[in-house]
Amino acid sequence: MRTLHAAVLATRRLPGLSSMYEALYRGGAAAGAKALGALPGVESVILHRGLARGRLVPGVSDVDLILLRRALPDSGEAAWLAALGARWSALRTFFPPLGDLWVATREETALYLRRGGLRAWEDAPHWRALVGALPERPGYGGSPLKRGVLDPWTWAFVSFMDLSRRVWAPGADLPAKRDADVRKLYRETARLCLAVLTGQEPAPREAALPGPDPERGVPHRLWLAAAGLLTEASSAALALLGTAETATPHMTPDGKLESLRAACGAVSLVIHPPYHAVAVLGDAADGAEFERAAAGLAASGLAEAPLVLTESSWALALQSSYLGVPRSCLRSFARPTAGLFAPWETRGSGAAVAIPLLAPGLRREAAAEAASWMLLWWRALWASPSYSNRFVLHHLYSNALGLRAALSGREEESALREALERWAVAEPPDCVDRVPRAVLAAEHAATLAGLMRRLAGDAS
Repeated sequence: MRTLHAAVLATRRLPGLSSMYEALYRGGAAAGAKALGALPGVESVILHRGLARGRLVPGVSDVDLILLRRALPDSGEAAWLAALGARWSALRTFFPPLGDLWVATREETALYLRRGGLRAWEDAPHWRALVGALPERPGYGGSPLKRGVLDPWTWAFVSFMDLSRRVWAPGADLPAKRDADVRKLYRETARLCLAVLTGQEPAPREAALPGPDPERGVPHRLWLAAAGLLTEASSAALALLGTAETATPHMTPDGKLESLRAACGAVSLVIHPPYHAVAVLGDAADGAEFERAAAGLAASGLAEAPLVLTESSWALALQSSYLGVPRSCLRSFARPTAGLFAPWETRGSGAAVAIPLLAPGLRREAAAEAASWMLLWWRALWASPSYSNRFVLHHLYSNALGLRAALSGREEESALREALERWAVAEPPDCVDRVPRAVLAAEHAATLAGLMRRLAGDAS
């Protein structure tokens, strides 16, 4: 399959072959949608993101789909997700370009369209129904500051995070695919940072941008240019959003990290397993300081993806809708401390950076956006065999509990906390990842379904 992928990347611009590849993509998307649409309860299958807009780069583009499904009793989720997992795995074996999959009821989709941030208001008008019909599209409910500043900043940050991972911790992708992704992510970071800096709507993805030419830029230089833009946009965003108070993040001090923090030249170093190792620099950091910090993290051998941010960027990231930051640093909430969940606590070294807090209303909007995203992809995450059991359980429980606490101001009910503690002991880390997802405690899928349903109510 890797040889075939390399051949597609090498020949994707040849006139005859490019037309053939486009036909294969369209046919594969239609066939995949038909197969997924045959699952019980599926009402519609929707194509979204790049391919829905007609942007196709063979060997680089993914086919991203949304399944609109009727609601099920919580007890019915486990069997349905097992069927989805089997069908999705088989389809990706025969058609690898299948990318992200979202699964949601119409009510969950409506919540996403009202609360889901930039992707909701920028991409949804281009959705295409491959099976069934498109859902009704309610108006976006974000405040002017959320839509005009925090929404584009959040997705500039997410793009920069993905760009950093590809440059400093490259995976098994072919170099041509990785370089194409770097160019795309640089463009996305740049156009959204410029929207924050100019106060204008984000430019179209195809528009010319100031700065280096992504098609000719070296990945490392594109990353450095993106880091500079995010630094400027973060300072500007904080000034526009306004902050009235500060908070000092809570994390476990780890003296073993001190030498790495010093080698990176960082004000503070934050390790947030299993997601990121973050070197936090001063807002006046220059390109050489960014390079030193990134190189230090990349050479450290840490499993977490390296990420270099300024203090302003870090402050906004902690309050954004992105689920891969340690939200619990700014608000503690009850969660298991033993067994399965214990190894993944946030650790830090260096100065405790005071975080300028956004207004409570903006923080709640960001939490509602994060919740609307979780509702769309938690089922596919559970059904996918490519993620470990421990990661899936930790990610879904910890983030859902944190968002519930942020949105409702209430801790989760004691019965769920007790169940999580019990599972943490009954499913220890040394064995839980050796079994298929379905072999785990049968209650997990139903419990998660109930937790997500309550989260939807909090975010509405």
